Amino acid sequence: MCFAKYLSITKPYALLLLLLLLLSGSYKKRGIYDHLSWPEREKLSMEYYRKGFAEVEFHQGSVVQRQLYDTAIMINPNNAEAWFEKGSWNIKIGDYVTYFKLMNKAVELNPRVYMGWRGSIKLYVLKDYQDAIQDIEGHAAFFPGVTTYPRGENANYLIGLAKKQQGNYEQAIIYFNKCADEIIKERGEKWVDVRLFVYRGIARMHLQQYGEAISDFDIALRNYDKIPEAYYHKALALHKLGKSAAVCQNLNKAMTTAGQGYIYKDVIDQLYLSDIAQAQDCWCQAKEKNN
Repeated sequence: MCFAKYLSITKPYALLLLLLLLLSGSYKKRGIYDHLSWPEREKLSMEYYRKGFAEVEFHQGSVVQRQLYDTAIMINPNNAEAWFEKGSWNIKIGDYVTYFKLMNKAVELNPRVYMGWRGSIKLYVLKDYQDAIQDIEGHAAFFPGVTTYPRGENANYLIGLAKKQQGNYEQAIIYFNKCADEIIKERGEKWVDVRLFVYRGIARMHLQQYGEAISDFDIALRNYDKIPEAYYHKALALHKLGKSAAVCQNLNKAMTTAGQGYIYKDVIDQLYLSDIAQAQDCWCQAKEKNN
């Protein structure tokens, strides 16, 4: 209220004084942590990061969470965790440009942790298969003799997927085999992600190895019998082999399980109900009418 009176008398000087005060406050804010030792700044930065991370469950992407991450980074620009988590919301809203700016900084600061994660995102989101392979292999180089699991998925499986999407089906099968053989040896077949067998089967279909492909789809279904993709691609392989009697049976199972909600969404080789219905129209409707 004192400022209001002063402004009415000498407005130009008051504005200059106010600006100086604001700049002074900003300077103090920027320098408020200068007295701390570097270990103290690292510790305080992690405290702000953890407060931001605690917001994830109910308030991810909120103004409060972003401010907490920004504060963590301001205190310690080398806080890779804060850079990484700050980008999590951006990828969920489709802002990939901002996401990768933040992710690239996290990788720069801590490639042992985040390079493989970035590779997985490049594979699934950007469809940048060669860069994905480079990141996943680069991450694995930090752990010689050990299979890495970027974002919780076997590195050989991820590279196999990327190779498959590049059309390099023979190499894809080699990597799928590495993944499956290692897991089966250590823990048993049921611990292998059933999607591996589906994708390996699809790769074999591209190589016209229809019998081997059917075996892969059967392995997947043996371990989990509610996979529309396995039934659907098995039907396609059976059709190629001229085994029409089993084609419609598998397409019907594909439609049933897909209709029950077991179909994967937003994945490589996305299967749609319309794909199954079209195959049924082509190969099953005419047969049913003839019968």
